Amino acid sequence: MGAPAYAGLLLVCAPLVAALPAPVAPPRFRADTAPLRSPGFRFAAAAIMFAIMALGILDGVLPVHFASRLSQFQIGVAYTATALLVAVSSTAAGHARPRAALAVGGCGAVAGVALAGATGTVPAWAVALALIGLGAGAAETGATGVLLHAVPAERIVTAMVVWSQLAMIGYLRLLRSAGRSSIVWATPGSGCFRRRPAPQSSSRRSPRDRRSGCEAQAVCPPSAIPPSAIPPSAIPPSAGSIHRPF
Repeated sequence: MGAPAYAGLLLVCAPLVAALPAPVAPPRFRADTAPLRSPGFRFAAAAIMFAIMALGILDGVLPVHFASRLSQFQIGVAYTATALLVAVSSTAAGHARPRAALAVGGCGAVAGVALAGATGTVPAWAVALALIGLGAGAAETGATGVLLHAVPAERIVTAMVVWSQLAMIGYLRLLRSAGRSSIVWATPGSGCFRRRPAPQSSSRRSPRDRRSGCEAQAVCPPSAIPPSAIPPSAIPPSAGSIHRPF
């Protein structure tokens, strides 16, 4: 369904693109590293990394937290609604000043992440997801506007490439950290999954944790974790076999 729908969309948009007027003087783009050293570009790069980081937290960390009370289907519905809020917020922020949109969006995203992590009720999570969606969308548009104001259009090719790659580096780095801090396995006879945070020294763990071989109890029920999501390499030798609820 995806490919035919995309092809149909291209056919609808092609006449509109052909109707656009040609520029009087075609711009001449070239690779230019000088804008990368400007304060405006550095600020825009930090801003987009911050905005994308909010989406990384939403994708990589919060689903494990939400699974304590929501099913996978319910989480999917909530994330679909959040994606729509991101789209609406991104569009609306295009009519505001970039720095103002970035500031307001950043505050909203931070407040949403903090609320989602500090609470354990579905109504509070709904508010948190709304704040994250609206905040991340506005912050991303604001960061884009900061870049466009800081770098001239004819010199933006290299800056845009580096700027976008920095955003993805921040996103993927956060997902990698989230994956390392959310390794799950099942303890034999317990009937429940456990979650292991990132490795830490034994001196920082309580005697009870050292005896049990687990650092933290999982917040997600077994029904929320498909067996295919748990790689064999993530299971410590002391954990025994994986409990497969399906």
